[in-house]
Amino acid sequence: MNELWILGPGASLSHYTKELENLRDTSVMAFQNVFPHCVTHFKIIPQYWFSADPNAWMGGFEFLCGLIPSEQEKYKQMKILIPQYAATSFAEFRLFAGTTPLGRQPGGWERYLWLLGQLKNAGFNIEIIPCTTTKRIHSTSELTDQDLFGETAYRRFMHHEPVLGTVAFDSESVLGERFKWGLENKLSSAVFPIAYYLGFKKLYIGGFDLKGPRFYSSDTRHPWNDETQNEDVHRFPLGLIKRWLEWAPLHGMELYSVVDPAQTLLSEALPTRLMGEILNG
Repeated sequence: MNELWILGPGASLSHYTKELENLRDTSVMAFQNVFPHCVTHFKIIPQYWFSADPNAWMGGFEFLCGLIPSEQEKYKQMKILIPQYAATSFAEFRLFAGTTPLGRQPGGWERYLWLLGQLKNAGFNIEIIPCTTTKRIHSTSELTDQDLFGETAYRRFMHHEPVLGTVAFDSESVLGERFKWGLENKLSSAVFPIAYYLGFKKLYIGGFDLKGPRFYSSDTRHPWNDETQNEDVHRFPLGLIKRWLEWAPLHGMELYSVVDPAQTLLSEALPTRLMGEILNG
C-alpha cells in the first residue's frame, strides 16, 4: 500500500513491456498523456491519473467520453487527480500555473471543462485536490523562500495544501539558465508533491528520461533542450530532482529510478533499482 509506481512518457518504458504488464495489481500513477497510451501499449489501467497541464488530459478525456457506457465501467476505479485551480476558469489557472496550449486554441479551455463535466456526470472517479504553487505564493506572503526551498524547508511539507514547484517563480520565459522556473521537470514540480499528498512512502519511477522521444510518439522536445536554448541545460532539472532526494528526512519518501541508466538521465539524480529485480522480489 505504501509503494507507488509512477509512469512518465519516456521511451525507456518501451524496453519493459513484459514487466509493465505485471504492474496491473499494484498502485500505478500515469502522468499526463501516458493515459490512455499505457492501456494500449502495456495493458495497464492505472489507479491514479494526474496531469500538471490540462492540455495533457484532453486525449484521455476524449478517449473516455468516446467509450460506450459498458466499456467506461472498467475505468471508473481510476482516480483522476485534478488541482483545484485547473477545474475552474482559465484566469484562475493562470494565477497558479504557466501557459498551456489550451489557452491558444479558440474554445480550448471551454472544451476541456465540458469534457470534465461529462466525466463527472458519467460517474468517473474525479478528485479535485486543493493545492498551491510557487507561482501563486510569489504573489502572496503565504510562505518564505526558506520555508519552501532551503535545506530545512520543513514547512513545505507541513503546509495545509500540497505545494507544487521546487524553485521560486521568476518568469514564464525559458531562456538558457537566466530564468529557472520554466526549466523544472514535472516530476519534481508536480508529481512528487502529489505523491506526498497521497501518503506513499516508496516511489518507483520510470519514463522520466529527460531526453529522447516518448514511448508513444517521436516528439523529443523538452524545455531544457528546445529551440530557445543555446545548450542543453538538463543538469538544472536533475538538480531539483536530487533536492527531493536530499529532502527525504522531511518528506519520508524513498525515490528510485527503475530503468537501465543507459536509457535515462534520471539515474544521474536518483538511485536505481531495476524494474525486473523489484518485481521478481
